[in-house]
Amino acid sequence: MNITAIGVVFSSYNGKTAQKTTSETPIKEISFDSSVKKTNEKEDVTYHSTQQLSSTSSMTSFKDPTNGKFVVVSLDNSNIEKLKSKFNNDVLLDESTNTYKLTGKAEEFVSNWFADIAYNRNFLQADENNDGMMTEEEYLKTYNDFYFYGEATLSIQKDMLEVNVYEQVTQSYVPFNHLEDNAYRRNDYAKSLDDELNYTLLTDVDYDGKITLKEAYTQTSSVEQAILEDVQRYADVDITSLEGKFFNAVMSHLLDKILEKDEDEKTVSFSTEDWQRILGEIQSTQSSASINAYDEEGKLLITNNQEKKSKEEIYG
Repeated sequence: MNITAIGVVFSSYNGKTAQKTTSETPIKEISFDSSVKKTNEKEDVTYHSTQQLSSTSSMTSFKDPTNGKFVVVSLDNSNIEKLKSKFNNDVLLDESTNTYKLTGKAEEFVSNWFADIAYNRNFLQADENNDGMMTEEEYLKTYNDFYFYGEATLSIQKDMLEVNVYEQVTQSYVPFNHLEDNAYRRNDYAKSLDDELNYTLLTDVDYDGKITLKEAYTQTSSVEQAILEDVQRYADVDITSLEGKFFNAVMSHLLDKILEKDEDEKTVSFSTEDWQRILGEIQSTQSSASINAYDEEGKLLITNNQEKKSKEEIYG
């Protein structure tokens, strides 16, 4: 079985926003803790986390790439160590406060992902009560999901069944509307901007400023498991059972051919019509699946011509 994941789910800030420009989206003074009191200090800060993300996190500061103001977030120590291993001297520890300051490439990497989450994915505006936390109702106002299209294909090559499954991103930065059926962060949602920033930094394993579909699925389970679950859910077909169904259909048809052949016939061969019947039997038990079968030369033998529906089309 061949499983392929194609496309980019999110990209870090590159000088423009996906939804609205910063001039169209006034930056709100949100989530300031008690240590930030003076008006001029607030004006110099875009975002200040209200609390430590966990007991294994540290307050970390850098500049917002959209306006040059300061950002203070709670980064998990695993992300701190990841940044140290990649950028080394650009991660500075203030021992007096046990907080970190990012500079250079480390600041560029983290701040660009912060801007993507804050503005492109709409986390700043979604936090309507400005408490720094994300309720389920507020999370529904973010653009923290994506749409995809997938297909399962059966190919007959040298009398062997080959199952190919692929899934491709069709649209990124879509409104998050279904907590129970999200494509990104499956069975979960970000509890705060800090939470999503940490999750994104861990997911971008190659530091290229892109979250691929493969990276997104690897973070929650595995590419194989996620895509097979999608096929089961949206196509109503258990791919793992197709090999067995194919074997049973072939053996049943072969027995019919043997019983029908004349005594002087020494061989039994399958015609295109025979393969159509075999694949038709599988198709009849998997009515919602997208099933195509090809001969050894790549010629299409049968297709159920099922209308292909993406997750976007299903939910509107």
